[in-house]
Amino acid sequence: MLQKFATGLTIVALAAVLPPLAGCVSTKSSTPRPPGIEEPEQEDPPAPSTPAVKLPAEIHAVGDWDLLPKDVRQDVVEGDLHGYKTLALSPKERLEAVTDPEAKTFAGTMVTYMRTHGDMTVQDATHARVGDLVTWVQIVRLDGKTILGGAVTIEQAGCDMPDESAGTFKSAAEAGKAGCVLGAGTWSAEGSFNHDGTPFAHGDYMEWSGK
Repeated sequence: MLQKFATGLTIVALAAVLPPLAGCVSTKSSTPRPPGIEEPEQEDPPAPSTPAVKLPAEIHAVGDWDLLPKDVRQDVVEGDLHGYKTLALSPKERLEAVTDPEAKTFAGTMVTYMRTHGDMTVQDATHARVGDLVTWVQIVRLDGKTILGGAVTIEQAGCDMPDESAGTFKSAAEAGKAGCVLGAGTWSAEGSFNHDGTPFAHGDYMEWSGK
């Protein structure tokens, strides 16, 4: 009887000093953290990286064009073709000189948007205006056929009077006779558009290019 009791005490004593066996959960509470020392923050796992958009090697259809990022398409309609050999940008020409019916319709869509969503009237009390507003357009086509986008510039020539007044002259000759310094700058507003008529960017008022 005494031997059994002594054996039990030995088992209890060993259990108190031996570490828990692997796979067993200890019921001992963790040592309390000293005052003033905060639990370290757990760092968030890194966000999964967004796969890079693979650009088409060449543009063969409108669908390929639409896969290009907006900034690349904007670059193209503004003159940087990014090496795409199937794309061509027409020379800049005045709106009234555009004869192709499809190009004329698309150019009209761009100009209408500019005039509807901005004020193309020059309002300046420092620089004189010369002549009428002139609208220039350029069209980007795929293989010389399908319109993919375009750009438009609305501008008006200007000149500087010696007294800094802001008159209006019908022609450069008339402005020159009045002593207005030609070539001082021009007013302009620009826009670039996708084939569906939505703008990549557009100016909503006429900006002066001179000082």
